[in-house]
Amino acid sequence: MKSEEVSLKLLGSITQKDIKIGEGIYIKKGSILSTNDISYLKKMNVKKVFVSKVLIETPLLLQLERFIVKSEQPLFWEEYIDTLEQTKKFFKLLENGAIEDPEPLLLKMHNLISLLEDKKEFFKFAYSVIGCEDSLYRHSINVSIISYIIGEITLLEKPILLSQMGYLHDIGKVRLDQEILYKEAPLTIEEKLHVQKHTTLGVPLLKSLGIYNTYIQEAVLYHHENRRGDGYPNKLDSKRLSHGVQIISFIDALDTLCSDRVYKTKTSFLNALNILYFDAVSNRLNPLVVFSFIEYIFKLFTEESVLLSDGRIGQLYHLNPKEIIRPIIKFENDTYLDLSLYQNLYIQDFKKK
Repeated sequence: MKSEEVSLKLLGSITQKDIKIGEGIYIKKGSILSTNDISYLKKMNVKKVFVSKVLIETPLLLQLERFIVKSEQPLFWEEYIDTLEQTKKFFKLLENGAIEDPEPLLLKMHNLISLLEDKKEFFKFAYSVIGCEDSLYRHSINVSIISYIIGEITLLEKPILLSQMGYLHDIGKVRLDQEILYKEAPLTIEEKLHVQKHTTLGVPLLKSLGIYNTYIQEAVLYHHENRRGDGYPNKLDSKRLSHGVQIISFIDALDTLCSDRVYKTKTSFLNALNILYFDAVSNRLNPLVVFSFIEYIFKLFTEESVLLSDGRIGQLYHLNPKEIIRPIIKFENDTYLDLSLYQNLYIQDFKKK
């Protein structure tokens, strides 16, 4: 049995031994290493691990089909796969200049959401996907689903409308140069400006498809604006951004952070919440939206085992009224930790099973 140096070359490889950090087991034998696992192992100064055959990348469809086998809601994941395929066809047709009615896809999204019973499982499964295959289409579906959930949580806007806004928010990307959009190397200033045009290109495309709903058009045009007024394309501040747009902006950022892209590797779902919490504190994102979602997630995952940034394993025990992002953590020896008292300590990830 041979050990391998920890690097991104191990992405998709299978662990042959438990990987221990501190007193607990972080990754169990037989686990498939993700980008987030590798990043954390490097951060914790783990030099080498025992792994078996290295898999370049598990195809997306195979990963999603595994969800069906493991899931308590297989019908949802079957419909997710079909919705993904239909979304891909729809976007490709638009990319090639066709005019397609989006209404059947919006109805399909509504049907998909109606099949979602275990939201906890959705977040865990959706953000365990490795690789950036079909990232734009998955992004559209995920933003739609989570926007619907936030609509139910906050009551700031109708959930079904938020779902439609989320599904179509990036539609302008079909009008971009696809080589630039999926370029792995850093973009030049001119290329960045080109990609930013997806917001302004999206609105006339919506109109050509017969979509004149003002809320959906604003989601397409303004989802990269922020409350401080230094976003694009029009540098609008919070007074000129609807609640719906601010919700889409948050979920767009969340899903992007939690997903691999050609130009970056993903961060963990819980670490993404930590990052976006401070974006809300600095008034880039809407605090009411972000804090409400974090509270919802921590309640949803109460008693779930989590990995702290210092390598310790504990349980999400209780919300913290002092600071929503820093809950009370319970350890196996029935001791408790108030994360608000340790500003350099935070939740890194869920414990790997």
